[in-house]
Amino acid sequence: MSGSLDQYFNRVDSLLTWANDNNIPVKTYSEWSQILYNQKPDPYVNVFPPLNIDLDKNISALDINGVPDGYVNRYWAGQGQWEIDTIASGIGRYCFTISGASRICRVDDLAGVEKGNNDFKIQTKGEPGDSVEVLFTYGKNSTNPDQVYKFPADTKEWKEYSLAESANGNTELIIPENESFVSVDIKCSNYISGKVKISGMYLAKSKLTSVYEEESIVPEAYLLSQNYPNPFNPATTIHFSIPDVKSQNVSLKIYDVLGRK
Repeated sequence: MSGSLDQYFNRVDSLLTWANDNNIPVKTYSEWSQILYNQKPDPYVNVFPPLNIDLDKNISALDINGVPDGYVNRYWAGQGQWEIDTIASGIGRYCFTISGASRICRVDDLAGVEKGNNDFKIQTKGEPGDSVEVLFTYGKNSTNPDQVYKFPADTKEWKEYSLAESANGNTELIIPENESFVSVDIKCSNYISGKVKISGMYLAKSKLTSVYEEESIVPEAYLLSQNYPNPFNPATTIHFSIPDVKSQNVSLKIYDVLGRK
């Protein structure tokens, strides 16, 4: 029995060490529950898997450099390969590269996507005439793409493109309300020569802005709303509304349960 316990604690210690070495936070079940269920995620955070993280070190004969976490392993040598762009710096340093017309990379069943309008961006580089296609498929285990976008990859330096610059005229990405997963396939659709490279993929809720004339709303009666949060907090917020009192002074007095002001 003691041997089994020793093995168990050794595995736990090994796991905790791995998490610490890779800057992965370790929390209790209740702490993770608090984060998952009680905290609202920022819809404008990029949910596309980054290219600079490979914690599982998934190296094989086909993927000699490994595969970034969240990306599908390639199944034949003609597909895109993860590499470091030695003549670039910063975000362009990690990329996928290909020398032919085939799949560059794929992300299956990406969760955490925002419903409605989304922004997508991608950085590319290559030779004149080269281009890439980005295919979005909604739902789990779906195979037929729902949206296709096309971007040039014909510059020697990294160049970023947004949906508005899609060469096939498809400039919107609207994820249906009933879908929680998307798969993304990025392919070299037109290949002329050289190496086609992609990097800097970005996917997040659109930051829509609109200009409108704000209506003037004047309350018709006095209203005092319940304060929040309540009651055990160092500060609280109280909303109130009053009829038009442009020519009057307003005083709001607060008393505790003992009648103290």
